[in-house]
Amino acid sequence: MSIEGKGYIGLGHYTNEQTQDNIDYMDLWEYDTVNDTWTKKANFVNSRKLAVAFSIGHKGYVGAGYSIGAPNLNNDFWQYDPSSNFWTQKADIPDSPRMEAVGFSIAGKGYVGT
Repeated sequence: MSIEGKGYIGLGHYTNEQTQDNIDYMDLWEYDTVNDTWTKKANFVNSRKLAVAFSIGHKGYVGAGYSIGAPNLNNDFWQYDPSSNFWTQKADIPDSPRMEAVGFSIAGKGYVGT
C-alpha cells in the first residue's frame, strides 16, 4: 500500500524448498523514496498471507487472508496509522472469511471483493 508518498510492504509466507520449513510473517516495512531507506514499523496482529490491503487518505487498511492457528481463514479488518505506528481493529469484512481477495479505494471509500 502507499500512504503519503511512502510505500508499505509486509506480512506473507515463505517455504524453504530444501528443508520444507515454513515461515509466516507479521512484519511491516516502510520505504521512503526520497531517502531510499527502509524502516521497520509495528508488526501486524498476527502472521498473515494472501490478505487484502489498500490505503485511504493518511491510513492503511489490511484484512482477511490466511493465518496459522485459529482461525485459519479471516475476515477481520485493521487500520494502520503511520503517525502513531499503531494498528486499530475495525469492523470485520461482512460475509465469509476469504483469502486472495482484491482491495482498492476510490474517493475515500474502500472496496474488497472476489
